[in-house]
Amino acid sequence: MERRRVGARRRGRHRGLLELLADNSTGVVGQFGQARTDGLAHGAAGYVTDSGGIDLADAQTGQYPHLATLKLSNLLNSPLLGNVGLGNTLSDVSDLEVEVGAVAGEAELEACAEAWGAETAQQAVAASTAEDIVAGLERRYLAASADLTFTSLAAGALAEGLDTLLGQVQSVTSGLIGQNGVKAGVESGVAALLNGLISTPLLSLGSITLNTLTATIDLAPTRALVNTPFSDSGGVVAIDARHGTVLIDTSALLQQAYPEGVGEGLNGLPPNTNLLADPAILTALTQSLTTALTEWLGHIETSLVSAVDRIQISSTLSVNLRARLLSITPFIDVGHIAVTVSGTLADLRVNTPGTVTAELQLLGGLLSGLTDLLTKGVLKPVIDLLLVTLVGGTGGVIGGVVTGVLPAVTALPTRFAGVTGTLLSLVSRLYTGLFLSNIVTITVNAQNAPASGGPPPPDWAPGQPTAPPAGRYEVAAIRVGVLDGLGPNGVRLYLGRASVGPGCSAARAAQPGSPCAAY
Repeated sequence: MERRRVGARRRGRHRGLLELLADNSTGVVGQFGQARTDGLAHGAAGYVTDSGGIDLADAQTGQYPHLATLKLSNLLNSPLLGNVGLGNTLSDVSDLEVEVGAVAGEAELEACAEAWGAETAQQAVAASTAEDIVAGLERRYLAASADLTFTSLAAGALAEGLDTLLGQVQSVTSGLIGQNGVKAGVESGVAALLNGLISTPLLSLGSITLNTLTATIDLAPTRALVNTPFSDSGGVVAIDARHGTVLIDTSALLQQAYPEGVGEGLNGLPPNTNLLADPAILTALTQSLTTALTEWLGHIETSLVSAVDRIQISSTLSVNLRARLLSITPFIDVGHIAVTVSGTLADLRVNTPGTVTAELQLLGGLLSGLTDLLTKGVLKPVIDLLLVTLVGGTGGVIGGVVTGVLPAVTALPTRFAGVTGTLLSLVSRLYTGLFLSNIVTITVNAQNAPASGGPPPPDWAPGQPTAPPAGRYEVAAIRVGVLDGLGPNGVRLYLGRASVGPGCSAARAAQPGSPCAAY
């Protein structure tokens, strides 16, 4: 039985709308066609082997190559499509693209089986339960990925808001002693710590002076989190806040929406599956995006709180002392207690031992009696009490004052709710306006004359001038349709497309009006 040679199809390059990689390993030019005299015909296109089978070499590792990028923003804004009222849908959205991974389509037809039907009861049962009801016909496809990406100011606003917060923390930390109220707050806090400890008329406190207060903070880990793209645990959405980009993995999204019904991502789906036309997909997308944003801000909050806790603080204070030999003689300056503070802010807050030291430093030339009174006499226990109190409490005073002037670094998911809410609203508007309104359709396992699944693409429907001729069977791994409602004026792109048929015998080719008449 003679058989016409199969046409396995691929699409070319459209400047500004579609970019195909030059690497042939992606399957851009992979084609196979075979027709045998025994009636077996085989056509394949895309990521296929030399024998025309779908190349599954990368199936286990998930390392399929990237095939093409369809620039939807350029296409939707093209004057060729006219004014379709997408201003609100596409506002604050740029560089909207569909990134397609490896694709392949394979179609095989045993023309004799098609002509004569199944030969055995077992074959008849197999044909009735197969994807295609035409005896001898098999259609297969591969779609590694079809991801959506876009750029938005709403995504970039996340990084901008966090940059502002980190800048405030850095600025306050770098100039602590110059912050309003810091010097006065530390000095009054230490005074309150010591008040009431001196019960003798021979000793009094002089001025308390904060001499130095410096701090350093390492915000590099937190900035790295802001600059690193993040995603939800299911890998549905990936956001690069620094560059304002959002990527939606349609395979992961499908599995998130239908955890019980989708096990192979974009593969193994019924014919003509319109990936993004189900409102349940939007619900899954919103949940994944919310989770990703909340978890990311939570990680940044944890990192920022840790950075603040690890602020390294160094400080020196002087607690001046005045004393007299007798209650009837005047007070004179006798020296000061030198206090040195060195430790992290977290250590200071809880007065971790070792972060504060205090030492009595007397003026030279004092009367020996006054020196003995302070170091060995009745005032020594009072001096010792002052030293112990300063060592045990100065860190807490400084830690409290510093914490009070730093910007709040907690509750970031709540504080950024307005920014994340804007991004969630944008994604919902974009999704609804494009995919639930059928402005853009992404169809997997596109087939004409399917035995099951959804209806064929509009341009392949029977009676359309672009429909395949009778007896030809088409399959495409991915079909992207833009404004299918415009009919011939819409834009359609098939990737990984192959076809077989019609099967032609010599007798059939001789029949007038037969699709085989030209053979």
